Amino acid sequence: MANKRILIVGSGPSVYGCLLALKDFEDLDVTIIDNSNINKEEKDSCIFDSEFKYSNRITTEDAFETETLELLKHTANVSKSFGGFSNVWGGTYDTPSKKTLEEFKKLDIDLEDSINFIEQNIPKYTGTENYEYFIERLQNSDLHTKRSKIAISKDRVNEINDKEKCTECGSYKWSCKNTSIWSSKKEILELIETNYYKYIPNAKLIKFEEIEDIVKCSIDFKDGLKECHFEKVFIGCGPIGTSIIALNSSIVNKVKFRSSDLIQLPYVKFKKTANKATSFADIFAYDENNNFYLQFYFYSKSVLKLAGNVIKFTNINRFFPHNFLNYFGGVFIYLDQDLSSNFELYKEKGKLFINKFEPPNKQKSIRKKIFKKLRKSGFYPINFLYKNLKYGKSYHYGSQFSHSIKSKNHFTDIYGRLNNLNNSYIIDASVLPSVNTGPVTNTIIANSYRIVSEVITHFENE
Repeated sequence: MANKRILIVGSGPSVYGCLLALKDFEDLDVTIIDNSNINKEEKDSCIFDSEFKYSNRITTEDAFETETLELLKHTANVSKSFGGFSNVWGGTYDTPSKKTLEEFKKLDIDLEDSINFIEQNIPKYTGTENYEYFIERLQNSDLHTKRSKIAISKDRVNEINDKEKCTECGSYKWSCKNTSIWSSKKEILELIETNYYKYIPNAKLIKFEEIEDIVKCSIDFKDGLKECHFEKVFIGCGPIGTSIIALNSSIVNKVKFRSSDLIQLPYVKFKKTANKATSFADIFAYDENNNFYLQFYFYSKSVLKLAGNVIKFTNINRFFPHNFLNYFGGVFIYLDQDLSSNFELYKEKGKLFINKFEPPNKQKSIRKKIFKKLRKSGFYPINFLYKNLKYGKSYHYGSQFSHSIKSKNHFTDIYGRLNNLNNSYIIDASVLPSVNTGPVTNTIIANSYRIVSEVITHFENE
């Protein structure tokens, strides 16, 4: 199997899953290209005194070619690096929903072993605060609840019991660093160095074509456009980047994205909670039918700094003592894809265009139902401040090339091969059976690990 050339495109969670699978195989000539540079050094100062100081949580600059960015910047706000998960700030972590697992099973895909394997590779943190009062009331409103988990960097695990506070944001010092949250970036770097893979930063796959058993790739390197040949190509650029490659390669001429719309809603509560010393989510709650998924945040000064780009009044948090903030919080409400808006990318005369689709009318009734359950559970929404973020701004969108038992137009087979391709595989959120209403990273990594493990096993036996 020596000299078998493999190209991996991207550096997000799906590529992490891909590399986890590849490390069990020998004699592979692996090249990884990425549209940024994962060797960039991270600051270890308080993240709220740098990235979020001016409420600039996420940027979209330079994420895509100019015309695409112009179309998307007001609709699909996408992080410019590492799949959008936890390279800047984030880390909310949960297992796939029951609905998602059932959809995989309908495709004869058993994801359980891959999920268990991934769980062992990512350390998690769960807060110790007592929220039983609210958990009990949420359950009385016929909701399922979980204590939230945050994926933590291995470098910070031993510091979790350190209670020293940061003077800038009021959080525990260990929790407010760029390096606190688990990042695909660090893990990928470690796998590259350990396995001696070739890594080329600032390189972008423009298009590809399959010719017999070879994939001919047009790659934009720093010193210009070049043609390269590989036996296998794994694409993990995230739904937008992957779709642009498919459009450029004329594999499809139109791509429709499904989405999980996000509503952000501040609330007041009359039951005081303890002073909070992280910016992390506190409780997850969701309904049996997976219509919605709730992430509750009890306010702290760092949470308000984090919210500044969405709810502007939060920038006055410096005037409020913690004891006052304890009566306030915010909830992220993720809606099922069947209740959400979506958008469509298409190419015409060499340029990309977008169509936007509003959510179905039944979304209004589900909102009322959610707000009623919140009030019943002791959370009183400040309705006039809620903000509905549509067209993918929740980062939960994709499934535009979802798996199918049989490969057909705009679908992939269970190995991520689109429209009857043979040696090119999509491994990111593009191929999930549906858009998760809750945290999706675990699902993406596990599915990528499954695809690559099975593909390379077959490849080795050829």
